[in-house]
Amino acid sequence: MFGSKKLVLIVEDTESHAQLMAAYVKYAGARSVTAGNFSGALAAVQKQNPALVITDIMIPGGTGLDLAMSLRKHPKLGLIPIIVVSAHFPEAEILKLEQTVKNCRVFQKPLKAMEVTETIKRMLSSGKA
Repeated sequence: MFGSKKLVLIVEDTESHAQLMAAYVKYAGARSVTAGNFSGALAAVQKQNPALVITDIMIPGGTGLDLAMSLRKHPKLGLIPIIVVSAHFPEAEILKLEQTVKNCRVFQKPLKAMEVTETIKRMLSSGKA
């Protein structure tokens, strides 16, 4: 059953937020694994090769932006689509991030469930933000 579902890596250190994001992923028809910090996320991406990474902007050991930039530098992992979630990210910075980090989408909290779920579905089917 799980073999046919695409894998999404959720990078979040707050359990309730990780569970909420996992529910969105499940509703989008995929399965998820979670990493709670920057180094765990890098290890999980390299080991499990997810179809999508969803990360909070603030994670222990770095930021979601650091993670996105690290992935983009890697030849094999550089094409993985990324969703960055933030509670306090200025609109100008969101636009800059989406322009700087290719194949990336930023969502502000509070999240809109349908918008996030539809974006996850689209990114998993197309591989693009």
